Amino acid sequence: VPHPLSRERERESVWASAYQGKMLSSQMMFARRSRNVGSKLLRSYAATPRLDMADKKTTKKAPAPKDLLKPELTAAIAEKHEISKALAGRIVSEAFTVMSAAIAQGRAVRVTDFGRFQPYLSKARSSHNPLTMEPVEVPEK
Repeated sequence: VPHPLSRERERESVWASAYQGKMLSSQMMFARRSRNVGSKLLRSYAATPRLDMADKKTTKKAPAPKDLLKPELTAAIAEKHEISKALAGRIVSEAFTVMSAAIAQGRAVRVTDFGRFQPYLSKARSSHNPLTMEPVEVPEK
């Protein structure tokens, strides 16, 4: 879990680097956009030497896993069980249809070693229209 002040420390470092003239123009654009503390930050860190953003080692996040789409699921089932993709597609569609019908009737669907799917009823609440700010009653769904 990142430290709660890590984002603020990063901004401090960006401003100090900008003041010392060590930044590229794209980094200066980021620094201008992310400034939310005021000129006190620039003055207080001007005398303190800071590392440039380019000098820091950055760790890249792993790319988000790609969603498994229904055609990919049917293709994987067809390949594993050596059946046609059309038949596998009909089987997957029928499985989802049966699950949806059970949930619509108010029943929970429990698939061992996978998960439990159950109907959820949100309560009625009052909200507002963001354009006109007039109150709106949202019914339960």
